[in-house]
Amino acid sequence: MSEEKRVCRRKLMKLIFFRIPVILMIISAILIAALKLVERYPNPLRQGFEEYLSKATNRNATIGTLEEIKFFPNFVIDARDVTIHNLHNAAVIDLEIEKININSPFSSMFFNSKKINSFFLENLHANAGMIGPKEIFVSSSEIINKNGPDQYGSFLVVNGTYGGKKVYFEAELEAGKYNYSVPSKVPFSLQIGQYQVNATLNKNFTSVRLENTVFSKSATKSKAKEYNLVQKSKYQLDNPLSCVWTEEKLDSCDKYLENEN
Repeated sequence: MSEEKRVCRRKLMKLIFFRIPVILMIISAILIAALKLVERYPNPLRQGFEEYLSKATNRNATIGTLEEIKFFPNFVIDARDVTIHNLHNAAVIDLEIEKININSPFSSMFFNSKKINSFFLENLHANAGMIGPKEIFVSSSEIINKNGPDQYGSFLVVNGTYGGKKVYFEAELEAGKYNYSVPSKVPFSLQIGQYQVNATLNKNFTSVRLENTVFSKSATKSKAKEYNLVQKSKYQLDNPLSCVWTEEKLDSCDKYLENEN
């Protein structure tokens, strides 16, 4: 190897192992300092989040109180009295949340890591068509750790009503040392009134499958089956989950109980 090539190689190695890391450290320090400075001005941040929600929903959104906002080392937002108004009549509130608290790693803001440290939501009300085709009320939603004897693990749990009927939902999460993450296959249970769907959600690039799906009504249970929930990026209605979520009369979903045990 010629002396010129050796010099070029040394310069390249110095750039890779010294200069680039130092530059990245300086940029990170400046970014963290800037975020810490921004945290001192909650009112402009509240207005910024209102603008973000308005653009995301294409509706006018308001945040009554921003109790806490942090960016580093964790992204934390604690807000009260969040409202999203009707697209055609701003006097009508289509969605309101009394309290919401989200705590997630700072990196999840940039890398879509699907990790979260904690989550709590209280008293969400949404008119029909906002989240689902029916009116929904969530009295509470949070991450709960269960230690048995019937269940063991970490779950996102939701309690409330859907279309006037009592609803209970839980989805299993992967628990890390400091946070939780959404697994590639998500076991879940949804109960609306006397109907219940237990299945595992398996998501691919353009499709979502419901695996080991057991549909039940009171004491009657179907055999475990598989259904398409999303196929070629389009939602499929021929499955018990879509049925209990969309049908006005839930007894029309009894057809999925034909192969009962």
